[in-house]
Parts: sequence; C-alpha cells; structure tokens
Amino acid sequence: MGITLVFDLYGVLISRRIMGEEYRLKVPPLLAARFGGAPEAWTAAYDLHHRWWRQQFKNSAWGWDSDFGRAQGLAECAFYQRLAESQGHQLVEQGARELMVQTDQVIGLSTKAFFEDAQLAMREARAHSDWRLVVASSAPLASVEAILAGGGVRNLVDRVFASGQVGHRKQTADFWIATFDQLGAVPQETIIIDNSLGKLRPAHQLGARTIFVQRETKDLPTEADFPLDDIRPDLWQLQRTLWAMT
Repeated sequence: MGITLVFDLYGVLISRRIMGEEYRLKVPPLLAARFGGAPEAWTAAYDLHHRWWRQQFKNSAWGWDSDFGRAQGLAECAFYQRLAESQGHQLVEQGARELMVQTDQVIGLSTKAFFEDAQLAMREARAHSDWRLVVASSAPLASVEAILAGGGVRNLVDRVFASGQVGHRKQTADFWIATFDQLGAVPQETIIIDNSLGKLRPAHQLGARTIFVQRETKDLPTEADFPLDDIRPDLWQLQRTLWAMT
C-alpha cells in the first residue's frame, strides 16, 4: 500500500478567516427564513452570541476531555439554540443539528473558502492510485462532510475523521492511534499535514511524518520541540515534497 496523506481542514485546506466571514454572512438569512424577523436583527444577535460561544470554547465549558464526542456536538448546537432563544424561538437539539448541516452545505458551496493551492495539491495527490487522502478535523463530522461536498472536493477524499467521531482531541495520541487503527495505516507510511504543532506532535511521536503549514496559525516552527519533516507557507508544489519524502 502507498502512503496515506492526512490533511487538516482549517488553515490547510480552507481559510478559517473566510469561513468565519461566510458564516456571519449566511447564517442570519437562514435563521430569518426559518423563524421570521429581519436579517439585520439576526446578524446583531449572531455577533453577540458568537462572542459568547468563543468564550465557552476558551473556557472548555463543555468538558472536552471527559466526553469529547458528546461535548463537541453540544457545543455546536448550543450556539444555534442560544441564538434562536435570543429572538424568542425554541430550537431543540435535533433542529439545531439540522440547521448546522444546512448552513455548512450552503457555506461549502462558496468555494472561495478553499485555498487554490490546496485544491490543486489534493487533485495532484489523487492522481496517484496508491495514495490515500484523508481529512482529519476538530470540527463536527457532519460539518466537515458538508463543507467538502459543497466545495466539490469530497470525491477526492477517501476518509474523513472528526475529533467527535473518534472521541479524542487531535492534540492527543489517542486520536491518532484510533485514526491509524481505523485506516489500517502504518504511522511510518503516513504524512500528517497540519498548521498546529500541538496536533503534529503526538502523530510524530507515534512515528508519522509531519508537514507544518505556517498559515492562519500563531505557532512558529522554531517553537517545535520535535523534528518537522517539512515546513512550508502553503501547499504550492507540495507534490515535489511528497515525492522526496516517499
């Protein structure tokens, strides 16, 4: 079997900044269409509650380490539920999940969120019949699937893994052990491409090779306490690096 390439989503394949702008642009009209009211009012509520949601993440309010899979879903749903309640509407968890997927499908259609170099790198890698392409993300599985499908690149990917699905954060060895196990992959034949040193470290410790993409991240390669196989600002000419590594 050939190599397995594991791409991170945010910062590697798509722009977190642009996705944030797209969510702010497109979530309020969806809520207005569903519940009524002016889109402008929903936008104001979105801004207010998005700040609250980010603070909850920062404080780990949903018990990330004790029950990560359940916690991640609750975290995403809580934002939509709280947003609806702020405008006098009730939204049960299932409704929040459906709205979340609908939003991601709409946003995924905005292919400008995908880095051009990432799309090219994936297509070039896909041309190798013995290479497997995987996307591993901390976002909910349904969101990742919807975004990739909406962006027209889901057909390039063999498997998608999400932290909530695996049950562990990407910063832990348990996440990578479970991912390698489910893939039937040998760590030494796996290349992890991420913009987070904290997520690359446990993969490296298990024997995987690592490529650090230094964009949309505060991490610096000089801060790495483990050897990186490649450091790059983007994914242009990634295939040359992959050939050299394989």
